[in-house]
Amino acid sequence: MKDTFLKFSGADYIDGACLTLENAKNHFLAAETLSNQNLHGIAISLLILSSEEYIKSLILLNLSGDDNFLDAKEKEELFKNHKFKHKNIAELFKSITDSAAEDFEAGFFDRFVNNIDPLTKFSVDGYYMNKVFQQISLSDDDCKLLLSWLDNANEIKNQGFTWV
Repeated sequence: MKDTFLKFSGADYIDGACLTLENAKNHFLAAETLSNQNLHGIAISLLILSSEEYIKSLILLNLSGDDNFLDAKEKEELFKNHKFKHKNIAELFKSITDSAAEDFEAGFFDRFVNNIDPLTKFSVDGYYMNKVFQQISLSDDDCKLLLSWLDNANEIKNQGFTWV
């Protein structure tokens, strides 16, 4: 699989991002339908899969512009490892908090002048989601709550429970 990525172009990454985004939306809609039928355990499982597909889509989109956004091993992990995707979901959530967006904004000039990388690979995305497009405003406490929910729901799912 590692060799496959050597042949990928920006367009291939965009195609993959579009496909995984559509998959994420479908998982989310199915989760919503099942939840409305009081099938919460299965709905939670699909919601987790939806989150994984959303992060995969965002990463593929980033790779379309920067093939080094992930290294070769991470690219492989993106398609194989649920924990890798959960780690990236957590990193994104932390990057879209109000405090992370404010820190990114405050350090912009220093990063530009000194050619310093942002704190995380999702810092730019988080800043744009929070401040520029104003799509989300997330406190540090809300971020911790979301991440706790994701960890707990995934743990319960992995133990084979169907009711959360």
